[in-house]
Amino acid sequence: MTQTQQAVIISSKTLRETDILVRFATPHGRLTAIANSARRSQKRFPSGFPLGSEVEILCLPAKSSHLSTLQDMRIVRSFLGMDIPHSLLGAMSYALELVDRTWPEHQASPEKFARLTQFLNDLPQGDPAPVLQRFCWDWLGLLGFQPMVSHCVHCEKQEEVDSGWRILAESGGVVCPDCQGSDRGGIPMTQNWQRDVIPVWIQYVLDIKLKSGEWWHLIWGPPA
Repeated sequence: MTQTQQAVIISSKTLRETDILVRFATPHGRLTAIANSARRSQKRFPSGFPLGSEVEILCLPAKSSHLSTLQDMRIVRSFLGMDIPHSLLGAMSYALELVDRTWPEHQASPEKFARLTQFLNDLPQGDPAPVLQRFCWDWLGLLGFQPMVSHCVHCEKQEEVDSGWRILAESGGVVCPDCQGSDRGGIPMTQNWQRDVIPVWIQYVLDIKLKSGEWWHLIWGPPA
């Protein structure tokens, strides 16, 4: 039986002349659906498909392909019509693309969905930079790719971490000065180390180059 479900719009694009392909994040995983004739008539979807909107959707399951058919959608909460700064839009674009690229179709995770909706709720409340940083760090943890920072990944030394310690992508976490040897690459454990580590981890550990990646440095500024 087809039922409505909670979702967040994470991307949309034109499909053929009249249809729109929409990707949603749901507690049951990412869901891709076709909104038939959505470009030709706005009767069923008068507000369009604004990114980051929390919605309730009714979809018919796919019969011969992986694409469902979007029958109905009601917007519950949206940034549509709000006067929001470019930095907020950039932070939202970065986070939604990260979700879109890393959450497989139909892989259920209520924890991921809850973290995404919390991010969208927190985003307009203040400075978007730390909100985006916390979300990305938590998302890496939910994916199982958060770097190890509690101890040296080589010798397991647990001492007070300072700028002499460095995070190395190829090692999967922080390396103490004794284990670095002559190799002084990586990212130093400065006050803003998470800011510098997250985009590196996404690109080189997850092997994903985000199209919205430039927003990270526009929001935060260049790496230290």
